[in-house]
Amino acid sequence: MRSAVEAATGRAVRSLTPVGGGDINDAYKVQFADESFGFVKTRAGVAPGEYAAEAAGLRWLAEPGALRVPDVLGVTDELLVLDWVDEGARGDAVAFGAGLAAVHA
Repeated sequence: MRSAVEAATGRAVRSLTPVGGGDINDAYKVQFADESFGFVKTRAGVAPGEYAAEAAGLRWLAEPGALRVPDVLGVTDELLVLDWVDEGARGDAVAFGAGLAAVHA
């Protein structure tokens, strides 16, 4: 896996650690030699072009700058490497609900 991530990103890998959050994929936190981190998704039997389609969708969502989506660091038919996004707070559920209530009022 290390060599596949390095080939997809052009960056040296220091470590790969299994993490949750890959849904149907195996997921890993990768630390690159430059101390930055990424999120790797992979699984056996992935359909050709599936990760490329996901990468294209993420790039499209990022275009207007309205949504914070992880940067695509590398993609092949075997894996997708994204910028690591630290887990954040859940936010204010009351304020979120109030915003929806205002729309339906």
